[in-house]
Amino acid sequence: MARRALCRSVGRGDDLVLIHGWGATCHVWSPLVEILRDTHRLHLIRLPGHGGEAPTDVSLARPEELVGAIRGATPAGAAWVGWSLGGLVALAAMCSPKTEVGAPRRVVCAAMGWRFT
Repeated sequence: MARRALCRSVGRGDDLVLIHGWGATCHVWSPLVEILRDTHRLHLIRLPGHGGEAPTDVSLARPEELVGAIRGATPAGAAWVGWSLGGLVALAAMCSPKTEVGAPRRVVCAAMGWRFT
């Protein structure tokens, strides 16, 4: 069985990592991909447990491991954008030491909270 990819990359230009939210898939970014693909290299993250295409060898229960896997699959110095749960993942990446390989250059968190109500 082939390993499922954590990241799918499209476009050309400045690197931008897009991390979807809880209960969604990377396809939630499709409208943004159409707008930015000519000016940005977009790295669409597939979070585990969200859709049949997501990887099964990393876990949301181990955020440090998940952040490390995303860093390993995306270019160092990219900007990371996370929506909801994806924002928490991006924030975790930003809070880890900047000297690590693949550290994000900047992070944008959208519609992110500390709990679901």
